[in-house]
Amino acid sequence: MPVHAISYTVTVDGSSINIKSLSFSDGYKTPVTKLQFETDTASILWLGKQVIASLTVGAISGQIFTGYVDDVSYTRFPGVYEVTASNELRLAKEHWLVPASLDNPWSRSNIAAENLVRDLLAEAGLTNYSGITSGFTFGTSYPAEFSIMSVLDAIEQINTILAYTLYENNATIYWRQIFPVPSGTASFTFTNFISINKTSGTENLRNKVVVFGKDGIRAESSAVSPYLPSGFYQTAIVSSELIDSQSMADQSASYNLQLYNKLTEQLKIDIEGEPRVKARDTVHITYAPLSIDEDWFVYSLQHTFDETFTTSLILRK
Repeated sequence: MPVHAISYTVTVDGSSINIKSLSFSDGYKTPVTKLQFETDTASILWLGKQVIASLTVGAISGQIFTGYVDDVSYTRFPGVYEVTASNELRLAKEHWLVPASLDNPWSRSNIAAENLVRDLLAEAGLTNYSGITSGFTFGTSYPAEFSIMSVLDAIEQINTILAYTLYENNATIYWRQIFPVPSGTASFTFTNFISINKTSGTENLRNKVVVFGKDGIRAESSAVSPYLPSGFYQTAIVSSELIDSQSMADQSASYNLQLYNKLTEQLKIDIEGEPRVKARDTVHITYAPLSIDEDWFVYSLQHTFDETFTTSLILRK
């Protein structure tokens, strides 16, 4: 496999810095992404400052991270600091919904799901948001209430019901219903690998979903799986007081069955660094020894840069 020249650009508060190594990871269900890097120059004044990181391989460049410094530590190596930064969704994780009175929780009534997520994010000061129209309305019979929890935990309750996901890309926060299967045109085709491994299993398969809501609301959806013993069901439970209508319960059961009722077919690959690939992308893999020539979903990724630049991907379909 050819090896191309690699370089980087890392800025803190608009100033370029020298780094010794860098690691970034992201995933399908990972709203708060992390960047870690080592440098010989760091300061406590970096805390809360914006970090932008880009990597270049040959003539290919890509910005891999935008976020803010949340930790600066001195390592055991003289003159070396380790810096950790998180994307903007860290604010949603750290901002808690704490009412003045437990009898008066944060609430909304008759609100579209995408607007409920918008209002929750705004509580953490996050307004650069794109939420797709969901067709779901919360708080129809009772107010949708949240108290003594983080903004992110509140949104994760919504995501569990609707099989949606929250993520950040280039400083915009997205809320979408994305299933971990390839979709649309592949962003990249990979044919050269440092390593490649394929596995298949039923550990994550759930071919029955039972949903419980408010006031005895209940829904169930199931399907026979060719990958499980005849008549056997592996069950997922969704339970939330936010489910206040039978139609929402029915749709939640249907969506979550679609999400979970599938064989986990997984590829783990290491490739020469590709800074443009993102979690949730669709990529095409061609590898004759395993008879693979098809599209895969990028379930998670890790970029690692030191003397070399490697991208590690977990792919599913």
